[in-house]
Amino acid sequence: MDYAALFEASARRVGIRTKSVMSQSLNHAWNAVHLDGVWWNVDVTWNAGGTVTSAGALPDQLRNDVDFRRRYLLTTAASEASMLSFGLTQQTHLTDDVREVDFTKTLQAMALIARIEGLISGGDVMTCAQQVASADVDKSIEISGLYQEYRRLEEGYSLAVKFRLRKQPRKGGS
Repeated sequence: MDYAALFEASARRVGIRTKSVMSQSLNHAWNAVHLDGVWWNVDVTWNAGGTVTSAGALPDQLRNDVDFRRRYLLTTAASEASMLSFGLTQQTHLTDDVREVDFTKTLQAMALIARIEGLISGGDVMTCAQQVASADVDKSIEISGLYQEYRRLEEGYSLAVKFRLRKQPRKGGS
């Protein structure tokens, strides 16, 4: 997510029309750029870990091959499908759950989450509601306001994070 957000910010700064996308099933984010009327995939995280899916380490000759990098860094759905069919790649961005993500709003949401967690001593998200219940009234009001602000962001934009204050379980079941 951080790589995609940085690329989006950098591309926008120099006037390139770009958007960030992510797939839950791939657990991965990348970018799309609009060049000459075509949306291209740009995956700046590719091979950050030094391996090709399950195939092991990427050979130096491929890592240094400009044409190989170019094929992966500027792709379309059609070119990725073609590379997959010829065995040139083992993984593509072709998945049904791709969604656009607003990383600017995600960063705002993450800042709100950090403020909420800072107010809740210990910052344990799993027990936030219980800690809020025992916090003083002023702190509870502030946390509630920040959380409502987060929820407004979440309702209006597709974010790369999800944050929930969990409700305290009722005693005696249900």
